[in-house]
Amino acid sequence: MYKIFINLLVLTTILVVGCGENSLNVPVGTLEKNGNTPTREILNFNLVINDPIAGSSELVGTAYYTHEVANSNLQGNQFLVSVSIDMNSELNDMLGMMHLEWNSSGQSNESFYINEEGIYLLQKAYSITNRDDVMLIIQYLVTTEGMGISNVWMQLLD
Repeated sequence: MYKIFINLLVLTTILVVGCGENSLNVPVGTLEKNGNTPTREILNFNLVINDPIAGSSELVGTAYYTHEVANSNLQGNQFLVSVSIDMNSELNDMLGMMHLEWNSSGQSNESFYINEEGIYLLQKAYSITNRDDVMLIIQYLVTTEGMGISNVWMQLLD
């Protein structure tokens, strides 16, 4: 009888402890994007773009970027995002014409405010070596999570 009572007591204790609410699963609070560590990523691109003078050109290159959400809620419901971009690319004429190399590169550091669900279109213009008639325009799509390339084109210089 004593063993049955002890076993019943142990089983009841196990059920009470096992079926109790686990405090580890209770959320502590909301996560804020405050002072995130910088994200370093690479955007590789291999695109065919319209060249207003030479027809079509193949754009091959990389954009190394650092993305950081610096401060949150300084402007209402917006985040201060800092982006550093280092872009290097090569343009190849699709018609096979003989010419000097066409390269484009540039670096920039930008900071701007953005909503958490919003996007920011950052447009950068890059000169092209051995070309004085067009500029390479890259439109970057920036969010609070990272960035990508939205659009690329060549624009005639006036």
